[in-house]
Amino acid sequence: MQELKINSHIFFVRDGVAGCYDERMIRPVLDDEYKMQAIKDDNHVVRYIVDIGSHVGIFTIAAKTLFPAAHIIAADPDPTACECYRKNTAHLSNIHLHEVALVGDSVDTVHLRQTGLCGDQNPASNFVVEAVESLDPEFPKVAFGFEDHLWADLKEKIQALPLALQNMAEKYYQDNFAKQKIEAATVPVKAARLEALLQEHEFPYLDILKIDAEGSEAFILQSLKESGWLKKTKWVRFEWHHLASLPIIKKALADTHQCFIEELPGAVQGFGLGHNIDKVIWQS
Repeated sequence: MQELKINSHIFFVRDGVAGCYDERMIRPVLDDEYKMQAIKDDNHVVRYIVDIGSHVGIFTIAAKTLFPAAHIIAADPDPTACECYRKNTAHLSNIHLHEVALVGDSVDTVHLRQTGLCGDQNPASNFVVEAVESLDPEFPKVAFGFEDHLWADLKEKIQALPLALQNMAEKYYQDNFAKQKIEAATVPVKAARLEALLQEHEFPYLDILKIDAEGSEAFILQSLKESGWLKKTKWVRFEWHHLASLPIIKKALADTHQCFIEELPGAVQGFGLGHNIDKVIWQS
């Protein structure tokens, strides 16, 4: 763990390259990536928040800065992220962190692919294998080798170049990517449904639901729809991953929320936000 200073504030992030990725994730959240300032400006009272994919605690800190009386349930399966979360939020009250992978099924254990140990060494890309296999069966089979996919595409495109240039590109890839490649570890982690945590902490409804779960978000939202919790959720803020997740997410939210979902050409992930269309929930 190391200290990181941003705008005169000290945050605890992970050591090494992982800390650089942590910083890249922290800054947008502090700049209101999740559009919570508008909720504050409209004088809404916010009491109950969920932070799925809580990372090192920056969304929780931003939410508590705007809504200091709020109760927050946070969840993340990465122990190093949770260690930083606890340090970063130690001064805050009514915070409930669970070191667990939230899923849409009633299972006790799932398998976490630790992508931070390979490829670009970004631990924030860790994903639940069972969830991602349902969306893209081939994705978890690679050693998270985005370099392999990129090189395969690039190699096809450079066939028209002189052989000497093709060989130079091949050597650069082998020297700078292939030799550094490490197989991503897959480890069992504790799993739970969000509904169980909401019951445990006696949340009567949700003001803000934030999800960044690297593919699991589709099944979490599907489960919340089936259990009736989306009807009791005012705002949703989420990232989606894998194109196959979009139909599931849209169907889950269609009856309860008016949404904007970012879908850029060629993108395999994006941002989404929405608000509940039922007038009754706004009386809470």
